[in-house]
Amino acid sequence: MNDVLNQNITQHNDDEFFKKWGKLEGIKNNGSIEAFKLLLPGIYEKAKNILTELQEQNFRIDIQIKIDTLSNRLKELKLKKNLLASQIQQREKELDLDSRRIIENNNKSRQDVSLFSLSRFLGLLFVIIPLTFYLLFFYSAIAKSALYGVNVESLISGETLSVPILPSYQDMIEALKTNVMLILIPIVFFAFGMVLHTLLDSKTKPFWKFFGLLGVLLITALADGFLAFKIHQQVKLGLSFILDTGEIQDYTNVWYIDINFYIVILLGLISFLFWSILTHFAQLEWRKRNPGRELQQKKDYLEDLLIDLDSKNNKLNGEINIAEEQIEKLNSEMSSEPYTVNHSYIRKFAEGYVEAISFIQDNTEEELENKIKEINDILSEFLKGK
Repeated sequence: MNDVLNQNITQHNDDEFFKKWGKLEGIKNNGSIEAFKLLLPGIYEKAKNILTELQEQNFRIDIQIKIDTLSNRLKELKLKKNLLASQIQQREKELDLDSRRIIENNNKSRQDVSLFSLSRFLGLLFVIIPLTFYLLFFYSAIAKSALYGVNVESLISGETLSVPILPSYQDMIEALKTNVMLILIPIVFFAFGMVLHTLLDSKTKPFWKFFGLLGVLLITALADGFLAFKIHQQVKLGLSFILDTGEIQDYTNVWYIDINFYIVILLGLISFLFWSILTHFAQLEWRKRNPGRELQQKKDYLEDLLIDLDSKNNKLNGEINIAEEQIEKLNSEMSSEPYTVNHSYIRKFAEGYVEAISFIQDNTEEELENKIKEINDILSEFLKGK
């Protein structure tokens, strides 16, 4: 009967089975305290073995999956840390080199001023200043023609070339009288040029620098193309009012064979590129007056970069420590019992054993109370630390 009861307990994991088992053992051993004490280790093992082999296997698998995931994460973190350490070492070398250059530069006093060529700088300004005025006049006049119409008198006289190749001061004044906000058109193109200079002078990777420069040039070309197409439309509209038929109207009927379109594209874009490149070189030349300043700026940049890299390194160290602690904790769980033994099973067994004692007729009330107290004391002592 004991074997059958034990089998049922293992299969059903029910507190009532432990209570019945305790009652059965109490009657069998006539309520013996010594017998109860000897039975407790076996009851504990039975409660522990209730956990099925499949449950324990799943428990181990879950822990192993967590360990493997954390181990892979730990490898990634350590790889990042090694790469970061390499970057820090490289930047520290650059910083050390620049610091020595600054010291040498300060010791040379005015010798480095010879790097700056006044004649070269003035030669660049000699081209940049008139080119700046040309772009200012050109884009103001072009914007006026594109948005508010071309010169009708030139169309009446039979001229198909409606774009002012060499715009005058008067052309610009006329454009601003039409709408003073037209001055923003050349300013926008000057801004594109300054963006080109900033990109050329930036410390970004060549890959991103190339695509940045390409993007600015593409936007500039599209803006020029828009103005050119609008002028083509204005010429075509003006001719439609003046001529019913004729060679001029046919010539400007399609935008890609209209000479006005290509004049705007070529003059605008080429002048813009020349102005941007020459302005970039002029600023580089001007900066040579104080070469130490550029070195100091680079040094400041490297110092800020090292602070950022150190911060990232500290963060990685913290993540590595947390991952290692979690792996150690999971390894400890792997070697321990998957679940804590349910104490209620053992208490139910003791409860059934006490009920069996109360049914025994030869126990007085005082003996019964003493036995129950003794059983509770033995149970409490046994469950300590389990």
